Amino acid sequence: MSNVSGVKRKLKHNAYIYTKKTKPINNKLLKKNQQIKVYCSTIRVTINFTIS
Repeated sequence: MSNVSGVKRKLKHNAYIYTKKTKPINNKLLKKNQQIKVYCSTIRVTINFTIS
């Protein structure tokens, strides 16, 4: 038995899942209004793109 309990949340916009080092875990897209179970608080990830 685990002492961690997740909270179900509804996504406000499409999202990907990232690691703590801002690397995508997989290419699976989570769609808007999909319900997922969350085990921690949200974090803001900023990714800079360079166009050459």
